[in-house]
Amino acid sequence: MQLATMDSQQQPSVRTIVFRGFLENTSTLIMHTDQRSEKVAQISEQPRAQICWYFADSREQFRLSGTLEIVAPLHEYSAANVQLREAHWHQLSEAAKPSYHWPAPGTTLISGQNPLGSADVNNDHISEHFALLLLNIDTVDHLQLTPSPHQRCIYTIVNNQWKAKKLNP
Repeated sequence: MQLATMDSQQQPSVRTIVFRGFLENTSTLIMHTDQRSEKVAQISEQPRAQICWYFADSREQFRLSGTLEIVAPLHEYSAANVQLREAHWHQLSEAAKPSYHWPAPGTTLISGQNPLGSADVNNDHISEHFALLLLNIDTVDHLQLTPSPHQRCIYTIVNNQWKAKKLNP
């Protein structure tokens, strides 16, 4: 899925990110990132974001809008989110964990520098750079391309209830 945020010049910034699940009994999506990444700085300035998720097999597109919350050591978060971050770290593959010990994303590599960072890292210890992104969804724009004519519906949350409105695709 693609995540769109706004940079400091109010320009859109889009990147592909991996869906890691839903927060239990909510419409909140969970994703992982390095807290040194540009997207974290962008989210800190402007937490509104949108995800576009296309499913080729069913020919459906979902645009999910909401507010992002960062769960990382440099940000305030609840005790429940401390446990959530720890659980997600331990679910990461052993191949993915070292990437959170590499140099900061987007930094220039110095000639002769090991791009993989130090080989002496303890993968059981949660990297200080590992962050969760929680997208608290408040709007879903659902486009179905399978029927003819196509169908589109926008869902918004009002007073903790989802309301649907059919739109022309």
